Amino acid sequence: MRQLATNALFVLLCAVVSFLALEGLVSIARDEPGPSLTRRLLERRPPTPVATGPLAGYLQSRGELEERLPELRANRVVLGNSPFKHLATAETRVTQDDQRVGKRYKPGLRVRSAYLRSRIFRRLDPLAYSYIERPGEPLDPGLAAFLDRYAFREVVWTTDEHGFRTTLPPSASDRWVVLFGSSPCVGLFVADEETLASALQRRQGEVRFVNACVTGTKVLEHAAMAEWVEERFAERVAGGIYTINDRNFERLGDALSAVDRIAATLERAGAGYRVLIFHHRVYVTMPDIARENRRLGEVFAHKGAILEHARERGFHVVDTYDLVNDYRRERGSLVAGFALYIDQGHLSREGTRLLASRVPPAPH
Repeated sequence: MRQLATNALFVLLCAVVSFLALEGLVSIARDEPGPSLTRRLLERRPPTPVATGPLAGYLQSRGELEERLPELRANRVVLGNSPFKHLATAETRVTQDDQRVGKRYKPGLRVRSAYLRSRIFRRLDPLAYSYIERPGEPLDPGLAAFLDRYAFREVVWTTDEHGFRTTLPPSASDRWVVLFGSSPCVGLFVADEETLASALQRRQGEVRFVNACVTGTKVLEHAAMAEWVEERFAERVAGGIYTINDRNFERLGDALSAVDRIAATLERAGAGYRVLIFHHRVYVTMPDIARENRRLGEVFAHKGAILEHARERGFHVVDTYDLVNDYRRERGSLVAGFALYIDQGHLSREGTRLLASRVPPAPH
């Protein structure tokens, strides 16, 4: 029996090696880049039919999405939380690279985005699409119908002439409280009027809340953005709110340095009002439910060091771990915390509203 298993394993290994060698020969023989032999074999399979009935509103197969890739590319639509990174080009990206601060949003953007209800790729990290709206260039009707079929809560968001995310209602105040951070601070997949900056703006109209957060950025970029704002608008800066999370840094020293640099920036501007928000994903705020994160000890240890350091530098500290778990206790439900998130890492309208209530008002 053992010999039979050994022989079968040897035959399988020979088949795999032979196929890989054939793949290599095909690649060498090609005059120009093209799909692999494996890809071409898979594409010969009949496409998965579109689901009907109760599942008709959910994207079921990667193949159905891949059939639309030429249309997505032609219409400059980007797919987030997907393997199709090639759709994000210099033209389709909402950010631009700045030698001084790293990533910054392009000024004057009007972006339409939504999640796609699907059963493919990562759970709790839903597929999403976005595209920059351009006057006189509507989406192809067929592609628009495809996206509408699966879209969940499509929103439009914008940036101003500086590349800051729009805060509503508008404020003409010369006293700015500036928000720094990455996508949880930006307000990913919520409309302009639903961001943390806008929630704070509605509460305190005599101050202008400026959303200088940029998705996909790290702690040192946050510090650089704070310095960039202070250099240009120092006379207006009356305070700062810094949202940080455990995915914003690889080394604890970088996070502590960013806190120091932002504190020093606010001090130079004469701004005594400063708040630090530590933001967690559902894997950390609800580890008994999500059960995904294997480095919780390290995450909490790093957070403890950052919060202690922030308090020493004069920051009022807000922790979304406390926010979510207080909410679960109040509702008497272990899973109630999901209502505070729009996906695995970003707050919903309800979550943003409750977070805003924990941020102290800026002094008059």
